[in-house]
Amino acid sequence: ELKDLLAVEPNGKPIQIILYRDQGSYLRHLASSIPQSRQRKAIFYRNGDVYQVYAYRNRSLMTDVRHEVTHAILHQHLPFLPLWIDEGLAEYLEEPEFLRSGSTRTKSARWKSRVGWSPSLASLEAIPTAERMDANDYTDSWAMICMLLNESVTSRQALRDYLEVIHRGEAPGPFSKFEKTAESGVFSRANFYFRKI
Repeated sequence: ELKDLLAVEPNGKPIQIILYRDQGSYLRHLASSIPQSRQRKAIFYRNGDVYQVYAYRNRSLMTDVRHEVTHAILHQHLPFLPLWIDEGLAEYLEEPEFLRSGSTRTKSARWKSRVGWSPSLASLEAIPTAERMDANDYTDSWAMICMLLNESVTSRQALRDYLEVIHRGEAPGPFSKFEKTAESGVFSRANFYFRKI
């Protein structure tokens, strides 16, 4: 899906998935070496050239693994990327395509947009680290990616072009100032997009 949507694909190196039987064994192994794992049911970790996903068996395992493998593929393809794009794509792709239009997240965005909500790109670009992201930031990252991928061919192409610049090792600056993004006019249509999805 990443390849089809955005021309992003793995670099051919393996992605290791380390699966634990329960939360206790997961935490015993990871809590000291990867402290962020204490708050997560799964986590992507880059260990040099080795891309690893750690997870434990639970009801949301497939969702968790889809989310973290998305991070691994993005980090194999791109030398860096803005946090909100990294998390937004992982959030978006954690649900299989056939479930997205009827998901609680989509329904919630549609409902909130009717009272004036739309994601704020300026707020997302200002988040310094993943530890500073809260639930609303994850929702807004998902929403921004959802809109860019689905609002129009132009909006998807703007994101695709932005990631291509990063893939080449260049620094395109903030997405909000990326020339092709400004030309798309997508941000002025955000509230309308979520009201109609």
